Formats: sequence, C-alpha cells, structure tokens
Amino acid sequence: MLSGNRSVMGLSLLAILALPVVAFALIGCGSGDSGPLKKSAFVEEANAICVEAEQERKQGTEDLVDDGDVDPSEEAEVVSEALVSPVQTMTEELGDLSPPKGDEKQVKAIVAAFEDGVAKVEADPVGAEEKLPFAKANELALEYGLTDCTI
Repeated sequence: MLSGNRSVMGLSLLAILALPVVAFALIGCGSGDSGPLKKSAFVEEANAICVEAEQERKQGTEDLVDDGDVDPSEEAEVVSEALVSPVQTMTEELGDLSPPKGDEKQVKAIVAAFEDGVAKVEADPVGAEEKLPFAKANELALEYGLTDCTI
C-alpha cells in the first residue's frame, strides 16, 4: 500500500538500515498507572520514541560501517545489531503503553505487525529486506498517525 516501500527493494542492506526505523516506546514509561492516554499524547510519545530508536539504529549502523566492509558471513549479525534489536525494544515498549480508549485493537494490531516483521527478519536476516517485512506495520502506523514510526 505504501508505494515508497516498493523502491526500497533495490537498495543494499545498509541502505535499508539507513531508512527510518519504527520505534515504539515510551520515554519514562509513565503510562501504566495513569490510565489510557489521549490519542494526541499517545501519538506524541510513540513518535518521540521512534525518533530515539532511529538514532540508536543509525549509531549502530555507523559503528558497523566504520569498522570496514561487512563480510557476507556477518550480514545476519549486522542486521540483528543495527535493526532487529532497536525495533524489538520499541515494540515491547509500545505494547506497554496504555492505548487511548477505543483504540486498543488498532494499537494491538500495530504492535503485532511489528512483532511479525521482527520475526521475519530474524528468520531470514539477509533476504528479509526484499520481502518488506515491515510494510504492514508501516501502513498501520501511518494510518494511526505515527508519522515518525516507519521502517
């Protein structure tokens, strides 16, 4: 559904890793006892975490690239360190947020789509980029208003 994702197929692994990462988490994780967040607050907090996770992913990618060319036998490790770990963390933190009342199913679907994307990348770290493992998660996140939360 996101036409921009189709152009990603031809990019190299490192180019894929240079794209914005979906990062769902809550700074301070303060939503538990305060009840459901209003949608605007939820979106703001989730987008802030996405930006933070993107910075972590970029730093991880830069560190790996600075070490020299990536050996093909190490590509799976590169993907895991630079992409999977930050996305996994943000997905867990998003799941910890109290979604706005009435939006529980939408938020749960977004979290599930990112979990599915992570599982696909873990199953085939080198070949996953061609399959656009986060396409559904990106679509759902954008539909919900999480503009900084696409991979």
